[in-house]
Amino acid sequence: MSEKITTFYVSGVWVKPVESKVAFLCGWSYVPWKDLYSAMVVARQLQSSPSLDTGFMRNSVQRCRLLARLRLQRLQGQETSFLDLLQTFRVTECQDTRDKVYAPLGLAPADVIQNITVDYERPVSEVYLNVIQFLIGKPGQELYFLGYTVKSQEQSLSLPSWVPNWNDGVVISPLPKLLFITNEAHGKAIRPYDRRNTLSQDLKAMKRNVYNASGGARLKAFISGAFLGISGVYCDTIVGIETNNSQENARQWSLRSRGQYSTDESFETALRRTNAADVQYDALGRACARNGSIDFDFLRKTKAELAVDQYERQEKMSQAYVAATGLRNLCLTQKGYIGLVPKSTIISDKVYAFLGGQVLYTLRPDRSDESRFTYIGECYLHGLMDGEVITWVNRGTARIEELVLT
Repeated sequence: MSEKITTFYVSGVWVKPVESKVAFLCGWSYVPWKDLYSAMVVARQLQSSPSLDTGFMRNSVQRCRLLARLRLQRLQGQETSFLDLLQTFRVTECQDTRDKVYAPLGLAPADVIQNITVDYERPVSEVYLNVIQFLIGKPGQELYFLGYTVKSQEQSLSLPSWVPNWNDGVVISPLPKLLFITNEAHGKAIRPYDRRNTLSQDLKAMKRNVYNASGGARLKAFISGAFLGISGVYCDTIVGIETNNSQENARQWSLRSRGQYSTDESFETALRRTNAADVQYDALGRACARNGSIDFDFLRKTKAELAVDQYERQEKMSQAYVAATGLRNLCLTQKGYIGLVPKSTIISDKVYAFLGGQVLYTLRPDRSDESRFTYIGECYLHGLMDGEVITWVNRGTARIEELVLT
């Protein structure tokens, strides 16, 4: 099953399904959805056993979860964002790389279908850029696309650094942008029993932003050809990177800081929260609260060492750690902040807050032009995710700059 899941292949445009019974087809292979979902649940349990070698199924389980979330959203009538659709099908392969955008259109919201036209005469780079030109005009979500961009040394397509390459097959977890706060159902409410192998949940959930790094400042950005012009504030410079999971550098950083952190908490507490990007997750894999924290001693415990009521806590904590640290390294900045940066980040890269952005961003200055940058990816710095940078601007210790991403 893992082999089938990791060889998704599409060659044409999908049509929006109307059949309620869903099956997974791959060549001549046929698997009912309920069986595929059951296999995913079993696989997740196997992965939690440290004595078993389950590395071969890691990517397949992640891809199944993307499909499961898509199916759940559709069953419950929730609108799926086009970015989520593009990411779901990013791991597929196809004859024409333009189909990475065109294939999911049959499942996309109406406004996407109206604004993105199927045109195989356009070059691939223009098709991908056209998606960004549409997304940057969506109020409140203008910069979400930057979370799906991964800088790679081997770029198969000629794209600007800030445009996601939907053909790279990368499974990426952008820093979360929305908290899903579930409303408790009224005592007399009746929740229908769903037999379609999906996790039950309250359909009504309040949503609010996870972070507010730019302090609610209004976006100032424009696209001109292959360039993205945007207003931002310089935050800090990367001076240290933890390139593995040993946390050895982090221990050295703690000693230098004498165990204290700028947020009036211990360095150890700040580190634990950083390893979760300060976010907690619910059973559906959605960000549901701030103040997330990772306890590695607890995560290392086997099921036999846990009480039954601790299973779910460990699963959610593991999910928070994977979501926060996937394709990211721990970092230290010149001002003493710790955080998470893309794996392609190097020492001397800069961290900026973009006006209108929820999170921070890592950039690499152009040697010949200080106002031009290569975009590296989203960044989390503990203690700078809630508008502190704009406070610096108001105090006159920082300024708004006009940046050009190439």
